[in-house]
Amino acid sequence: MEIERVTGADLLALTNKLEKMLDKWRQSIGFLAQKAPKQLNIVDFKRQTPLMLVAEQGDSELVQGFLRAGANPDMQDWQGMTALHGAIKSRVNACVDILLSYPCSLEKATNDGRSPMHTAVWVANLHATQQLLRLAPELAWQKDSAGHTPLELVEFLIEKPLALKSLEEELRGNGRRCATKDELLMTARLLESEMFESPG
Repeated sequence: MEIERVTGADLLALTNKLEKMLDKWRQSIGFLAQKAPKQLNIVDFKRQTPLMLVAEQGDSELVQGFLRAGANPDMQDWQGMTALHGAIKSRVNACVDILLSYPCSLEKATNDGRSPMHTAVWVANLHATQQLLRLAPELAWQKDSAGHTPLELVEFLIEKPLALKSLEEELRGNGRRCATKDELLMTARLLESEMFESPG
């Protein structure tokens, strides 16, 4: 059996072809959303909407198109997550900004009582944390079902290596990257500076 040699130019040509194909699929999906907007609020077996799925994948173009077509950003899946929770997990700033520019609830919590701010801190999404502190600073004091504020949650992950390792393994199993201890420390410092800065 002979192995065919592939050059860098061949790989580049294949990459370009795939990118064009994906762009056409994205355009087709956007077109369908415009023509059948009621489909955007139909849920799958996990109660996920198309908006939730594209937000978690970080596809800002489809997030924008689905919202314009009438997707409801406040719907919650079986775990209580919204499209905003998913966008924060994607770590794509444009997705977070698009959702925050639409009228979406910032107070929707997951089944374990975690607000979008809790998600922003355990993901160590500094951009989302900053935006949420600006738009809804009261979320920094909201406690989850375990009684943790976002700052206490991030401190727990920093101080308990086994908890961070468990989270890392769970996320890796889902094809996601876990925040590093350094990223979590930066997030904790940001929260502390905003929550405890002296007035005036």
